[in-house]
Amino acid sequence: MSIQPAHKRSFAHLSALPTLASNRMIAFIGSSIVGVFLPIYIFEFFGLSLPFVLAWFAINFAFKLPFYVPAAKIFSRTGLVASMVIGTLGLVIFYWMFFLLDHGSSINPFVLMALGIGGLMLDGVFYWSPYHIDFAKFSDASHRGKQLGMYYGLQEAISILTPIAAAFILTRFGYEMNFFVGLILTVASVIPLFFVSKYKVTYEFGYFESCRKLFSKKYIAMTLSMAALGAENIVGVIVWPIFLFSVFRGNYLEVGFVTAVIVVISMIVEFIVGRQIDHLTARKMLKFGSLMGLSPKGDFDKKLMKISQTMLILTNFR
Repeated sequence: MSIQPAHKRSFAHLSALPTLASNRMIAFIGSSIVGVFLPIYIFEFFGLSLPFVLAWFAINFAFKLPFYVPAAKIFSRTGLVASMVIGTLGLVIFYWMFFLLDHGSSINPFVLMALGIGGLMLDGVFYWSPYHIDFAKFSDASHRGKQLGMYYGLQEAISILTPIAAAFILTRFGYEMNFFVGLILTVASVIPLFFVSKYKVTYEFGYFESCRKLFSKKYIAMTLSMAALGAENIVGVIVWPIFLFSVFRGNYLEVGFVTAVIVVISMIVEFIVGRQIDHLTARKMLKFGSLMGLSPKGDFDKKLMKISQTMLILTNFR
């Protein structure tokens, strides 16, 4: 993949990374308000059936897979910023469909859910690859671990407040207001993108070449590691909120408060990992994090692997 700047001299480039981070943080606030209770909403929608919840998320993930390569071909022509805007609009579609679903729209609920999954597909295939390419371009390679630690730490700080805020909104106004707040914040997150330097990329691989690269000797370890981390995250993102919901017998405020407490612990670990990774290679930190995962060391191994894997990915975009 080759990168060509659309504007070599751009005022926006002077503050490109903070501007890009602003886009992500605004959208992150919206997704956090919705995301904490989204598995619970789907759990309640399907009559408290966990298999149906897992099936919904499995369909959501699987539906994206065929579209990554075509999306890469498209953002090779449109540019990274335009692609990120398209992806963000996909997330807006998702929030709007679920707002209508909870509001009691006359449209068939499964049609609304299908359209929502389509919106998440657009977000997944058009937003995230360009975002990581831009992050790799604008971040400082010599301090990238510290920058990532601060970035993830800020996300964790936001995540302290959003579960409680989401629970308060939910108990006062219902799920539809959660989806509406997420929608408004996501729309607002587009604004910083107009101040990000515009770059174009040339994506050179098709389906088979992409698979060959992913499972080549050079990348197979990272591919399997990312797959394992993704599987682990399923527990944290999908099963864990439902578990808390069941333990606290449907008390949304208690679910939000406990989630916030857990995030405080995670945030402390995030900064420790970020400061250490610049002194070691990302690959060594990843191996160490994997070994830590075999012992009862709490959340440290997850944070270590999360930042290490991101470092490895961004290094390959350089």
